[in-house]
Amino acid sequence: MTSVEKTLLGRTLTISVNNGVSASGSTKLKNRSFSSINPEATDDDIYNTAKALGGLMTDTVMKVIFSDKNLLQEVEEE
Repeated sequence: MTSVEKTLLGRTLTISVNNGVSASGSTKLKNRSFSSINPEATDDDIYNTAKALGGLMTDTVMKVIFSDKNLLQEVEEE
């Protein structure tokens, strides 16, 4: 019998900041990405870090995006 195993490959925090207004009047965003996030960091830890980093930026933080990259593979069960 087989099952699917998930292996964490990496985590990325992206902070989207206001980068002005486009010709059509919509808000333009610029992304600042940070990788090598501690696998044991909680969502609260990551959000609080994003808020602290956002406080150091001159542009207004519009979004905080956090993503995990995982490998899924079949494994044989014994």
